[in-house]
Amino acid sequence: MTQQVSVLIPTYNRSEYLKIAALSVIKQSYKYVELVIFDNCSSDDTQNFSEKLAEENNNVTYIRHRENLGSDRNYEIAFEYVNTPYFLILADDDFLLPDFLEKAIRILEEETKYKFVIFDCLYLDENYKLCSTMKTTGKKYSFVNPPKIFPKGVPFNWGGIVFRKELAPLYRQRKANYEKGVDVRFLSVVMARFAYIYYSDVGSCIVNSAVSSSAQRGEVSEGLKYHVIQMQRLVEIIYDDLVDNRERQWAYIQLRKDYRTNLFLRWCFYMLILIQRAWEKPKREDFASQVYRELDSLRLEGFNNMANTYQFIFHNKQLKLFYIKIILPVLKIRRSKRIRTINRLARDYYSGQMEEVKKIIDYSINL
Repeated sequence: MTQQVSVLIPTYNRSEYLKIAALSVIKQSYKYVELVIFDNCSSDDTQNFSEKLAEENNNVTYIRHRENLGSDRNYEIAFEYVNTPYFLILADDDFLLPDFLEKAIRILEEETKYKFVIFDCLYLDENYKLCSTMKTTGKKYSFVNPPKIFPKGVPFNWGGIVFRKELAPLYRQRKANYEKGVDVRFLSVVMARFAYIYYSDVGSCIVNSAVSSSAQRGEVSEGLKYHVIQMQRLVEIIYDDLVDNRERQWAYIQLRKDYRTNLFLRWCFYMLILIQRAWEKPKREDFASQVYRELDSLRLEGFNNMANTYQFIFHNKQLKLFYIKIILPVLKIRRSKRIRTINRLARDYYSGQMEEVKKIIDYSINL
């Protein structure tokens, strides 16, 4: 039987993470899988590892660009390559659990009206320890007539989504002039136009590394820009004639809500991050300079009111005292409770999955 699913990994200079991602595909219980690595002219060990992996495995293809084409173009080439009935885009710092593809392909073969299937993801820190309190239900949820854009409680990390082949061209139709938010653009389109199914079971692991896009959204300016990009996706849905009218109306309502309320709440959320940096880590010698660099960045990107407000808070002794004496003790209690919950989930509820994670990591180290 020929390969039925392609796992596509665009990568650049992250060979240590890439090893884990690639080996997690090789070790899948589903054997009719093709792994394709798209190397954006890396200067680390990516080429040596990928060439060796391709020599040892007939189902591995390694494509290296002569020059760095940029992240968006590298992903676009990956979508153009799709020639199997199903495909999955996997970030080079994420990886799959061994039975993920087998479960996903079985669902899509049984449920032919759905264009893609979404699985839950385990969120891990850089040490591959669980860092999320999310708990799966083992249930299936379908979204059809009309489909639903980013429904509450449904993850949309495309490392946990298997698509049918016919969806790949939609990525090229939504070509960006910049590299931010390309995954959100593609997912918003397919979620709005097509029926899909969500299976609340763990299929892959998302690693919150320091260089990942999710980690970068912890920065104030990056997080706000990402939120604005999400709003732009809603505008595209509103004017998409191929989307059901009810979903277009929902997008319009959500856009108004984001503009009037959610953007302000996101502003407050990132303000809190900066306050915590300033007041909880006063002994760091370089912290003040980091604060002012962040303020300069905010002003350059047009967030002047936020920068001025934060500068006022940063130098206000009364607010700092109130935070340290009243707010911080409550936050510490909540953090301790969250850590206990995560440890309990890792030890009990996700014990099998965490054991598989350990096996994958150990295998990559001993390679």
